[in-house]
Amino acid sequence: RDLHPRVRRQRQMCIRDSRYLVRPFSEEDAIASVENALNGCEDFITRREHLKAVHGRIGNVLIAMHIPPHLKGYTYMCDLLVSAVERRSVINQIVEMYKTLGKRYETKWKNVDRALRHVIEVAWKRGLKDSIKEIFSASACCWEEKPPVKEFVAFVSDNLAFENIA
Repeated sequence: RDLHPRVRRQRQMCIRDSRYLVRPFSEEDAIASVENALNGCEDFITRREHLKAVHGRIGNVLIAMHIPPHLKGYTYMCDLLVSAVERRSVINQIVEMYKTLGKRYETKWKNVDRALRHVIEVAWKRGLKDSIKEIFSASACCWEEKPPVKEFVAFVSDNLAFENIA
């Protein structure tokens, strides 16, 4: 059956969000509703600020590694490193992460993979090995040739996690 638009709207509101007030309402109801809505917001804000700080640190590291921010792969690499620093298991599921990034940025996972490999290639040509030694104080870089994406992400995320940015 076709419902009246006002009834349909009220049902949609009930299903979508249970934190609305129906007129008439008392001042106590309004205060209780706002307190309910704000419950847990502090954790959300703290988490958001933390992620912003982690993302900023990762961005600074990538720029110091001579990875230009205008490349698509820069954004993919930032997101991949944030995920890898937060959850170590991401490194073992790299193709699934490519697919997740592809969905997030509305592209194919193979394009994500290619963009990430291109970013590493550009950084390698610009002196990635030397910049890694400077950034992470690594006595010796483990790569003589351009590293694969998985190894690069594992190395950088390990070092960032070691610095306790996560």
